[in-house]
Amino acid sequence: MSQTYKIAVIAGDGIGKEVIPAGIAAIEAATKGTDISLSFTDLPWGCEFYLKHGRMLDDDGFERLARFDAIYLGAIGAPTVPDHISAGDLLLPLRKHFNQYINLRPMRLLSGLTSPLANRTAADIDMICVPGAQGDDVRSGGTDGRLHLYRHRTRRPIRVRDRGKASAQDARERDEIQRVTSFHGAVG
Repeated sequence: MSQTYKIAVIAGDGIGKEVIPAGIAAIEAATKGTDISLSFTDLPWGCEFYLKHGRMLDDDGFERLARFDAIYLGAIGAPTVPDHISAGDLLLPLRKHFNQYINLRPMRLLSGLTSPLANRTAADIDMICVPGAQGDDVRSGGTDGRLHLYRHRTRRPIRVRDRGKASAQDARERDEIQRVTSFHGAVG
């Protein structure tokens, strides 16, 4: 029985418009000869859209996206639009609305390719990088740069606070970290 998946494509800006078509070709090649059918729908949202319409996506954008099985998202951002607009009006709300908190990146050494990891084989390298979307990446409205107890990496110094004075933000960050580590445990 054939399964059809509807995929919204937001190529976005810059390199996104270059890599998304190649990615679609790779996805189609991977599903060729299977019982999987793909239907791609291009959506013109991003910085060029913003410059023409004064908004990063259509007013009903999230409702439209909710009708798809997946969203294939390219690069968002351009020098002509400030980051607080491109990230704050499209990328971060998109992640928040659809609860996207993991940037899953499988990595494998492919046979026949020269690699800086000399004397290794494809069997030696099969990793999954799970960079958790950090607090300032997933919460619209930003972050105040305070305590991040369990971060694997951080963009700012970690400050330790009195445990008796945990804030609501601390609780949200702890929840985000627990989601990431739970996901990592499931795939690791």
